[in-house]
Amino acid sequence: MERTVIIPALNPDEGLREIVERNWELENQIILVDDGSDKKYERLFWELGGEVYCSAS
Repeated sequence: MERTVIIPALNPDEGLREIVERNWELENQIILVDDGSDKKYERLFWELGGEVYCSAS
């Protein structure tokens, strides 16, 4: 059964990478919500894959 996991994050650390990778292993669909993080985190969100949405600019 496929699950969709929505993960909101604001200025995330590398712990987000571990959470996302674990969900990929479980074959879950992942939606990351950039909840207004600084620009320096933009690359991390895109590296992690899944769908990325930005709730604030």
